[in-house]
Amino acid sequence: KRHWPPREDELPMLGEIVRREPGRELVMRRKLDLNEDLYAGEHTVGGRTISHLDADHYGLPIGPMTFTLELMAETASTLFPGLVVVGIKGVRLQRWLAFDADDPNTIECTARPLPPEKAKPEPGATVQVQVEIKDLGNSLTGDQKWTAAGGVVLLAERYPEPPDAGDHPLTHEYPTVVSIDEMYNDLFHGDVFRGVLALDRSGDEGIEARVEVLPR
Repeated sequence: KRHWPPREDELPMLGEIVRREPGRELVMRRKLDLNEDLYAGEHTVGGRTISHLDADHYGLPIGPMTFTLELMAETASTLFPGLVVVGIKGVRLQRWLAFDADDPNTIECTARPLPPEKAKPEPGATVQVQVEIKDLGNSLTGDQKWTAAGGVVLLAERYPEPPDAGDHPLTHEYPTVVSIDEMYNDLFHGDVFRGVLALDRSGDEGIEARVEVLPR
């Protein structure tokens, strides 16, 4: 039975907590292990058909942006248990979180609440938490640290009411001419991340698509 908000042992991206000062700071570390983080094998820079000889040989596995945001969210919410994540702002992605099958990298996430003088008011947010993710490398890189990503996680006691979806007007509308197969051939997503069912309309503002939520 799952709880809400989730307990720490129910957060899939949370690793070892190496330092915790309730309400002040939390430092978490975890390995980027392809044997554990199976999703990374479906997200490979260089494409899914990098080899004409071995169909299972793909490009470099890297962490998707959404999983980096999930790392931020879980670290921040662990610093303030009982609160839920209602937004993330000021996101900076500075370095890929790459996966090495033979020598996994370790990452470090640090979460600290923003001081009042630096926290711009956000409607519905109770606490704002600055989160920084560093890549600590592996046995080959030594003690070097690289800042990989950062952002401010917004926490509140409850989720806001969902807004109405509304209409999606498109200027200079025309049928989308790119097929789903063509779209995914230009990306680097395996089957786990292929949730687009149809590309319907295009216009100056973008493309409208139908998307299904895939099994977890």
